[in-house]
Amino acid sequence: MHGNSVRIRDILAKKKRTWQPMNSSRNAATACIIAWCVPSPIRYSVRARRTHARGGSTSAFTRAMMWRGSWPDYSRSTTNTTSVASPLALSSGRPVASRRLAGGARGSLRASGMRSMSRRLREMAARYAGAGWARAKRALEAAFSGLGSPRIDRVVKVGHGLSNEVYAAHVELVPDPEGRSGAYAAFIPARGSAARTRTSWQREGALLERVAARTRAIRVPTLTAIVPIDGEDVAVRSYLEGVPLDLRAGRQPSVAPWEVVAQVAAAVHAVDAGDILGLGGHATRRAHALSEISALHGVPALREAERWALDHLPEEAPSTLVHGDLLGQNILLHWEQPYAVIDWEVATRGDPAYDMAIVTRGSARPFQVDHGLTRLLDAYAAQGRPRIEGPAVHLYELCLVGRWYREALEGDAGGEPPDQLLRRLESLLRRARGASGGRMTQASG
Repeated sequence: MHGNSVRIRDILAKKKRTWQPMNSSRNAATACIIAWCVPSPIRYSVRARRTHARGGSTSAFTRAMMWRGSWPDYSRSTTNTTSVASPLALSSGRPVASRRLAGGARGSLRASGMRSMSRRLREMAARYAGAGWARAKRALEAAFSGLGSPRIDRVVKVGHGLSNEVYAAHVELVPDPEGRSGAYAAFIPARGSAARTRTSWQREGALLERVAARTRAIRVPTLTAIVPIDGEDVAVRSYLEGVPLDLRAGRQPSVAPWEVVAQVAAAVHAVDAGDILGLGGHATRRAHALSEISALHGVPALREAERWALDHLPEEAPSTLVHGDLLGQNILLHWEQPYAVIDWEVATRGDPAYDMAIVTRGSARPFQVDHGLTRLLDAYAAQGRPRIEGPAVHLYELCLVGRWYREALEGDAGGEPPDQLLRRLESLLRRARGASGGRMTQASG
């Protein structure tokens, strides 16, 4: 609605028409558009339209035209004339001439009232400029400013995460010899969170470029530009169409979510990431496992889980590219194109079993089906990748749940209660021991 409001005000400002009473169908339609699109602080009351439509007197119409909640009642002036200033003229900061309302009456607003309304309108414009959609539109305009005259369609919020709010719009370039017109997304730093650095965006952009060049099995976005908006770096990337994958079996007809995750994970792990500059992580899978197990150290309730994990470390095999967040919202289904994979912020080098644990998350029935983990690992092996065994995934599941338990003890109110997480950990440890042929004892509390 805000975008529509700005466009309506721009159109009326260009016409520079004198503000007149609604004595014609065209003026009536214009006033109705303003009443619908312009936000409430500068919106005429319903009574104004109804009073004038009934042919009410000039004084009644004038009283009804008072700005809702912010305009003083000047109809009580000692004179018999009252004028109303156009909100467009007030917002421009220029002197406002009196406006004729009816019957040849002419007057002027009190200077204090004009200054008060002008200040409120400037404050409203400042709030609009800081809104997420407005910042995203400015970022899109800046990203394509050197490629002709960009036309930005309506900006829509399409998602949000811990560090960013995502807005998308169709961008049309005129002229467009390179055919770059299309849908793009702007990543606006979320309020109250630490904004990502330009180096972080550049590292992710280089990774996405490498993935796009080395596999056609999945689609990935491309980084278009990084532009400064209000002192923060905003990334503009191509917007990929698709429907987020639902990891619950049966929710999307003819889709087996474990098969989709397996295909995506196999495509990611097959990308050679050895020469990608700035990509962190671990040289071997064992190094990755030891790093994750450190989250279990020092907490008495996690001692048994830590001991089991140390007894089942992976081999010193080379690490692979790991996405790190292959949840359903980051995998997009398309009816004609390959699966799209987004949100590569935490991608690193590591153990491919870690990507599986992020999806299964220690659940007894991943994907809400029996033997969900086995189905996932079978589908992964069917893609031609080395088979991942169940205990390798359980190791990282224990580390995940153990980290959540530790955070809950430290006062993180955003997750499950500590006692519930501990019961979950104990159940997971029993299943891990069963899968590895070990003793089935309960984790000590």
